[in-house]
Amino acid sequence: ISACMCKTLELELRKTQLELERRVTDKAQELHKAQKDLREGIGRPERKGEEHPIALDLQHRGDGIVKKEQERPADRGALRRRAEARLIEKRKSQGQAAGERMTAAEKQRLVQELQIHQIELEMQNEELKQARDEAESERERYLDLYEFAPMGYFTLGADGFIREANLTGANLLGQERSALLNRRFSHYVSGADIAAFETFLKKVFESRDRESCTVSLGRTGRQRYHVQVEATAGRDGRECRAVVLDVTERKKAEDALQKLHVELEQRVVERTAKLQAEMTARMKTEEALRKSESRYRTLFHSMQEGFYIAEIIWGKDGKPADYIYLDINPAFQNIMGLKREQIIGKRLKELVPNVSSQWLDVFTRVAITGKPVSREFYSNTFRRHFKAIAYQPFEGQFAVLVDDITARKQAETKLRHYELLAKRYCDVILFIGLDGGRILEANDAAARVYGYPYEQLLTMTIHDLRAAETHRLTADQITLAYDHGLLFEGIHRRQDGSTFPVEVSAQGAEIDGRRILISVVRDITERKWIEAALSER
Repeated sequence: ISACMCKTLELELRKTQLELERRVTDKAQELHKAQKDLREGIGRPERKGEEHPIALDLQHRGDGIVKKEQERPADRGALRRRAEARLIEKRKSQGQAAGERMTAAEKQRLVQELQIHQIELEMQNEELKQARDEAESERERYLDLYEFAPMGYFTLGADGFIREANLTGANLLGQERSALLNRRFSHYVSGADIAAFETFLKKVFESRDRESCTVSLGRTGRQRYHVQVEATAGRDGRECRAVVLDVTERKKAEDALQKLHVELEQRVVERTAKLQAEMTARMKTEEALRKSESRYRTLFHSMQEGFYIAEIIWGKDGKPADYIYLDINPAFQNIMGLKREQIIGKRLKELVPNVSSQWLDVFTRVAITGKPVSREFYSNTFRRHFKAIAYQPFEGQFAVLVDDITARKQAETKLRHYELLAKRYCDVILFIGLDGGRILEANDAAARVYGYPYEQLLTMTIHDLRAAETHRLTADQITLAYDHGLLFEGIHRRQDGSTFPVEVSAQGAEIDGRRILISVVRDITERKWIEAALSER
């Protein structure tokens, strides 16, 4: 009987030991799984729309562990009482009297076994306490991670009421956590976004997938701000876990970026319009330049005056040594008597070895100072008169317009001769206009013979110089003289009123498109006296 009792007690103790071992193993597995999930959740890189799911379930798991520990025997006394009660039940079932006694050896062996099991239970109890302490420590760590996470964690019901929230979430909504529970989350959503949030929450429970939306919240007594909400429905479909992240600064940055984008687009539009206007103006300018260049080329090649562009060549001593022809027109070729290819790229002294150095000095000053110069000169080489007008088109260069004025110089010389002849001529010379007989020009002899100043003569007509009885003959005489030339005699009157006989030789001419009559008037007073004396004899 004693052996049977010991065997029964041993079985009970073994069952109790197995139960404790199972509980310790389960506790260790839960702890290991929680640590593994935490490491994976924290170590995994955070992606957009994904938060730590372990942290959301942390409080539920910790509360469950504590509840299970409270349901288990708290000390060895309770475990012993349960074991004794089970032993009594076993004895009854085996028909053994409760009062039967064991031998001393059996008792000694039983006590030894019990002491061994007691020590094993104490060791297991210590391991269990250590595992519970570790679980509490991990629970506190998880709670810290949950409560003080940088984003708000919420558990929402399908009706939108807040079931749970962490401290960060309460701070985001601007109220104590206790005041948030059993209140609709949409109560804190701005009125313009409530409909969008309700649609989002409905979609979360319908799709069972992770959903995301951005809404603006209005803290109590604070300005509105923007948050991003990501939520996933639970397995039972009654609740969802939501992660709320404050994206106000990001929203401000996005708005600022959008504003800058709009401003940039506006600037691009304005700059594009400006560039188009500049391109249009440039195209017009280029077209005008092309036309101007075409006109310039046409003028350059068709002008009667010679034209060339040259560049100063400097000597080693820093002084101008020569100049080289860069471009010429056909008229300048004719002046030089050479072809274009014989002039372009050649130096002046190559073409005209005996040229005077004064021209090099003149053109050098033009190329340096930019002040234009106009000179007339006679070339012994070409035996002709020229007029040169030089200016600076580019720094270090000069352009020269060369006009052959030989004919003009010869005409001027002849004119000076005629002027000298007219002034020195003894007879009166008058230029008379056909329209009224106005005196257009008179020589010095006219002023001397008629006694009128030169300036006054130019204000008079031929009628003022003729005697009164000849006025009626003036118009006919002028017309006849212009058409065929005329030599006739008449009576003219001086300023003092005296008259004298004259012989007039008149001939028609045209000057600057105007028809005039050139009259040479000779005083024939002496000839008349001689004729009268001869007739008296």
